[in-house]
Amino acid sequence: MSAVPSERAPVFYTLPVEQVVPGMSTSDGQDFLDAPVGETAAGGLLWAHVYTPAIDKVIDSDRRAAPEARGYTAGSRVSLAVFGDTKIDGSSWPDAQPDPAGR
Repeated sequence: MSAVPSERAPVFYTLPVEQVVPGMSTSDGQDFLDAPVGETAAGGLLWAHVYTPAIDKVIDSDRRAAPEARGYTAGSRVSLAVFGDTKIDGSSWPDAQPDPAGR
């Protein structure tokens, strides 16, 4: 099932990396396939898999099968966005903040 594109402009925000969940979108249009996991102590590295979604089911499936791994420092904030096809909108969560890059 494809998401229906939204007419509203994207919303750009940040969340602590520890609160990112599958279905959220990065500010550069990637979707999280899993939550970041790894060393949560200060300065530790957390890893997550992201991919670029596609409307075409075959292309989408191929992209999901070859995701990109991204590393984040524990305690850092992740730049996220809500697009028309974003499954999880965390922009109103208590720890969400506007994206400081002003995207």
